[in-house]
Amino acid sequence: MDKINLAYLAGFFDGEGCVCITQRLCYNHYNKKRGFLSYYLFITAAQCGKEGKQICKDFKLCFGGSVRIKQDKKKKHRSSYSWAVVSWLAYRFLKMVYPYLRIKKEEAELAMEFAEKTSSYRGNNCPSEIERIEKFSYYETAKQEMHFLKKV
Repeated sequence: MDKINLAYLAGFFDGEGCVCITQRLCYNHYNKKRGFLSYYLFITAAQCGKEGKQICKDFKLCFGGSVRIKQDKKKKHRSSYSWAVVSWLAYRFLKMVYPYLRIKKEEAELAMEFAEKTSSYRGNNCPSEIERIEKFSYYETAKQEMHFLKKV
């Protein structure tokens, strides 16, 4: 991707995008009674109308992820389009657009740090109970910091 298109998409994301560290309760498929919290990086950008459809397609083409359409049932408003990407695709996206960000630069830094620190538990790496508690403590702290950055 050339620098001009990358800078354009980064600028659009800086104004219309969102960086989140979020959590969800995941269930073991074998034992549905017992769940565990999972934290992950979530990024989205949205826009209404034909322009929104095109820009979301551009994001998906360049960075992967998915595009959703929300149509107004009462036909009073235009359809809205949102592009979303999670986890490592989100990290890769932030690494590419980071030099062009202004408004979301701090959020991107925190999100990339979060992604880099969470990478050690991918695959068959089984942490001890103490390591797991420390990691979840970090996850929650990062989530709270991201929430704080959005209010400043």
